[in-house]
Amino acid sequence: MNNEAVVINSIQRPSLYRTFLASERSSAEYWRGEEKKTLWCSMFPKEDIDNPKLYSYQSLVKVNERWANETREVFLGKADGLCAPGFLNPKKSILIGELAQDNLVALDFSVLPAKPSIAYLKWYAPNTMRWTYAVSDIDTFLQNLKVACGVRL
Repeated sequence: MNNEAVVINSIQRPSLYRTFLASERSSAEYWRGEEKKTLWCSMFPKEDIDNPKLYSYQSLVKVNERWANETREVFLGKADGLCAPGFLNPKKSILIGELAQDNLVALDFSVLPAKPSIAYLKWYAPNTMRWTYAVSDIDTFLQNLKVACGVRL
């Protein structure tokens, strides 16, 4: 892994996540397939999962270059009280994967920058999407990965 880009979207990536990205388990292909759905279903609603993946390091950098300037409400979400956070600020988040096509997974640094939460983009109505918290913090998320898949952090 290239250690030069430890900052994405002006956000310092948590050190445990950097360690995870450097592991052999960080490839997008590793996280796909039926055998990994149990892991994903332990953190996200089953009905929202179809071909889940975590971004490889190279994809993470590329996707977040575009995410930093995202303006479309369909991807930013909507803060209307239906779920939390509803809206996700691209300047305070890093996209890390997908549950399905366009159902993004992100680290949300807006509340606790030192311990970002895991949020995902969920369809609520035609052309209406909202960000929903799935895992309370990055440490819990990585612990779930470690326990389920034997990732050494």
